[in-house]
Amino acid sequence: MPSLLQDLYQITQPPTFSPETSHRKFSFSMVESAYETLVPSFIGSLLKQAPDIQLDSYLWTGQSFNDLQHGQIDFGIAGRDLHPQSGFNVDKLPEGIEHQMLFKDQQVCLVRNDHPVLNTIKHSDWTLEHYLALSHVQVRCEGKEWWALDYFLADLGHHRKINATVPDFYGAASVCAHTDLIFTLPSSFASHALKLYPLTQLPLPFEFMPMAYVLLWHERNNQDKGHQWIRDTICQSTQQVVLPD
Repeated sequence: MPSLLQDLYQITQPPTFSPETSHRKFSFSMVESAYETLVPSFIGSLLKQAPDIQLDSYLWTGQSFNDLQHGQIDFGIAGRDLHPQSGFNVDKLPEGIEHQMLFKDQQVCLVRNDHPVLNTIKHSDWTLEHYLALSHVQVRCEGKEWWALDYFLADLGHHRKINATVPDFYGAASVCAHTDLIFTLPSSFASHALKLYPLTQLPLPFEFMPMAYVLLWHERNNQDKGHQWIRDTICQSTQQVVLPD
């Protein structure tokens, strides 16, 4: 029934879309890190061109794909590890879901500025062994306590000691700044955390595949002029996001 209602809604939409005069509402479901990393890059452009549209946003959850399929949200922005066990494969998206990759990012590590490991690695290389010897703080994403990184390490016979699991990135960065726990996270969000907390960034001490931020929508909206404008504006704006090397 929700899908049928959404189809009927699309029939009632005008064949053209004028950002300057539109009063349409668009809804987004986004991973938390996208609010700092991506939203600032496109929300200003959207509202400057279309000052009377309404943008409603919600956190990305395990139900967000279902919400996209049933027309309860218009767009999703998800950050996904490009790993077979991450649960996200652009070739195996739920039925009817379209996607556009916005950009790729790498994982990095944060520790507090006076963390003992910083003195240790002054005299030796920063290695996987050092990394695994530390205690970790982890962000719980979509209700899951393991990331693709954990599956990757498990395949190699390793396991991180995760002493604290928190629901959001800012909470994890704060915990990291006030303990000896190490925090592994996307570099694009790390740059924001470094401005707020007394933290030092370290590279991940081993090769690991990148992650990607992906824009998602349902195919029923492919020809919707308003949706097309939103997608094009987001994709063009996020191309200007500068990531650390």
